[in-house]
Amino acid sequence: MSLTYLKMNNMKGTLKIDGVEVEIEISLKDVETLQKLQQEVKKEAKSWEDLEDVTGFYITDDSIITSWSGCSASRHNINNFRYQSQAQAALAIARLTQLLEYYNEGWFPDWGNEKETKYYIYLNYDAELDFFQGSCSLPHFLTFKDEETRSLFMSNTKNMELVEEYFQLFKKPTNG
Repeated sequence: MSLTYLKMNNMKGTLKIDGVEVEIEISLKDVETLQKLQQEVKKEAKSWEDLEDVTGFYITDDSIITSWSGCSASRHNINNFRYQSQAQAALAIARLTQLLEYYNEGWFPDWGNEKETKYYIYLNYDAELDFFQGSCSLPHFLTFKDEETRSLFMSNTKNMELVEEYFQLFKKPTNG
């Protein structure tokens, strides 16, 4: 059950219970009680399985992003993203994993080895694409075995479009 206190005018209060607005006679003490109840109700969802309303977007077998709404959490909607931009980023990640394998020819960074030089693409503090070359033990997804490989990857406009889609995951989510 979802409960939201909306407003109070002249001893009448408006509540929203499971999406339906209800107007009732209400006292200030009742408002305090309802606000406390609302906080308790919100605290109940402790894990994904406890969510009563899983709404958003999922990716079909044909890689089409489709909307989904109004269902409780279950194994049937575990692939549901809250925002469309997150689902688009997931599709970009899938394609980028294939491209990284191709460009790196099976090489995978050893994040436990700080002496190994790594070449990666990341978002800097200004949320702009940036590049790093050096020893690093902090994992980054878009990492290449050498500068030449990274440059070759980046020279393909379609690859860089995928990189932009991937980095949408780290920006304010959108539904469109």
